[in-house]
Amino acid sequence: MKKNITIAILGLISAVCLGILFWPHLNHAHDHDHDHDHAEYDDTHADHDDVVRLTDAVLAEFNIEQALAQAGKLDLHVTLTGEISLNEEDIARVHPKIEGMVTEVHAPPGTRVVAGQRLAILNSPGLAEAQAGYSAAIERHKTAQANFQRESALWEKKMTSQQEYLDAQQNLIDAKVEQNLRSTQLLSLGMTKRQLEAFSKQPGTISTRFEVVAPVGGTILERHVTVGENVGTDALLFTIADLDTVWGEFHAFASDLGKIGVGQDVGVYIDTNRPSLQGKVTWIAPLVDPATRTAKVRVVLPNTDGNLRPGAFASANVSIGQTEQGIPVPKTALQTFENQTVIFVRTDDGFIPRPIIISAENDTHVLVASGLDAGQTYVTKGAFTLKAELSKSLFDDGHNH
Repeated sequence: MKKNITIAILGLISAVCLGILFWPHLNHAHDHDHDHDHAEYDDTHADHDDVVRLTDAVLAEFNIEQALAQAGKLDLHVTLTGEISLNEEDIARVHPKIEGMVTEVHAPPGTRVVAGQRLAILNSPGLAEAQAGYSAAIERHKTAQANFQRESALWEKKMTSQQEYLDAQQNLIDAKVEQNLRSTQLLSLGMTKRQLEAFSKQPGTISTRFEVVAPVGGTILERHVTVGENVGTDALLFTIADLDTVWGEFHAFASDLGKIGVGQDVGVYIDTNRPSLQGKVTWIAPLVDPATRTAKVRVVLPNTDGNLRPGAFASANVSIGQTEQGIPVPKTALQTFENQTVIFVRTDDGFIPRPIIISAENDTHVLVASGLDAGQTYVTKGAFTLKAELSKSLFDDGHNH
């Protein structure tokens, strides 16, 4: 009995030892079989067809936009850079028309004024002198007219000589000429015809108060005068500009000047958050600046809202024609995939990257010559998400695309 128990124990010990000896080999064989099974699972994805399948909800979530490809032409343009500047044709620089001392100033910078509005007051002895000269001319004219009337009556009665009659006539003419000259002088100083007429009725009302008025309506850009300052006719008192229109002045390289002409349509951009302003080329400089090798191109722009500020940077697209027929698409639709420029086209299976050939382009669009047909639906915005999804899928499948 004891002998049988001993034999059983020895057999159990032998089995355990054999198991320990062969266990690593059995485990390795099992792992090998598992790897073989996993390889067979990967092989089921070997024939990937580069299709991205996304639900409408996912398309909306990632702002993926689509459009129908349509045949058309691409607008071509030359892009220029420059700035907004004052319309020099609508600027007035105000100088006093007579010497004097400034006693009042009524128009600080930024003030909107109308033509004829008072800007400043001068104390001008020269004005008083001009008024006195006109007053004296009026009296001389009255005297000469009365003398001529008397001499005319005497001449008709043969009671005066012809020479005295002719002298009286000439004196009247000279007095009238002098009065006209004096009145013209006052009108040139800014006195209105109504004021001149009122003054002629009361020629003794002489004043040294001279009003500086706005010659045009607009905005006071600069004020160069202060109270108490003595100014002459060469002094610049104010600068007024009508800002309802401004200039867009741009720089065109000599190589582009042959494509640009007066009257061509121009889209002007102040910043990316505002739509373009439409205008036309109104002037092209006849000379090229030797320092920059560019010539100025000018566009007149409306500015009734006052949002265009002179000095601001601007860019312009000058329209120079159109391409031949093709498929215009926005540049946002383009992606680079496997070293090719592609567009994601929608099919019944999903979105497929189609390599394309581009024949022309502008700042925002390209013209597709092949790879996209009219009537096909393609992704215009958010195509990067599709590319990322496709790349991820290929990577997970173990492909080397």
